Amino acid sequence: MTELERVLLAKLEQIEQRHEQQTEDLRQQLQQQAHSLSALQKVCSDALRSCGKLCSDLHEEIRTLQSGVTHSNKVTSAALGSLSSSVSALNKALENLQSAQG
Repeated sequence: MTELERVLLAKLEQIEQRHEQQTEDLRQQLQQQAHSLSALQKVCSDALRSCGKLCSDLHEEIRTLQSGVTHSNKVTSAALGSLSSSVSALNKALENLQSAQG
C-alpha cells in the first residue's frame, strides 16, 4: 500500500466517521422532535376535549337560560294581562262612581 493510498483511506475513514456521527445526531434530533410532537399532540387533544366539554356545558346553560326567559315572558305576559284587566275594571269603577256623583 502506497502512502497516497494510506492517506486516502485515512481520509475516507474520517469521512465515514463524520457521516456516522452526523447520522446519529440526526437520528437523535428526529427522536426528540417525535417526542415533542407526541407531547404537543397530547396537549392539543386534551385542550380540544376540554373545549368540547366547556361548549357542551355552555350549550346546556344557554338552553336553561332560554327556558327561564320563555317562562319569565309567559309569567310577565300573564301578569300584564291581569294588570290590564284590573286597570280596566278600576277605570270602569271610577267612571261608574263619577256617573253616580255627577
